[in-house]
Amino acid sequence: MKFIFALLRILSFCFIFFISCKTATTKKKSIENKSKKDTTIATQSVYPTEPGTCIVQGYILSIFTIDKSNMDEPCKSFPCKANVIITKSGACGFGVHQKPVAGDTLLVNFTHSLVPSQEFNKVYPAKVSLPGLKQDQLFEAQIRIKLMPMDKLTYEIGNYELVR
Repeated sequence: MKFIFALLRILSFCFIFFISCKTATTKKKSIENKSKKDTTIATQSVYPTEPGTCIVQGYILSIFTIDKSNMDEPCKSFPCKANVIITKSGACGFGVHQKPVAGDTLLVNFTHSLVPSQEFNKVYPAKVSLPGLKQDQLFEAQIRIKLMPMDKLTYEIGNYELVR
């Protein structure tokens, strides 16, 4: 009888040891798999655009005249502001407080002005190639939305592509 109890103790000890080794290797594998998943997530962009921006398509409704009070180039020499009506609104990045929607009319500041880059490069050297925008032209761009004091939103476009 003592022999049977001793044998059961040895078998139960071996069983517990086997289970603990099995769970340790399983945990190690799951940690390795998790770290592999974490690195793939970290290298991919979680958001489709930069933080604080949205992809939009819009028409130029009207172009404002040159702002002589602006001391920064190219807006000192070329028109940079326009009323834009949004025709399509795509993905937005993190931190966008109010997504522009189709039908919104926005006052937009164009960082590199509304003239073609060949014109503004004479005054303001930039490493961009832009076709310029005129009234009633359709374009697509990544619009930066900034929240100003008193919940005022400002809109800024750097680069854009003509749609037609």
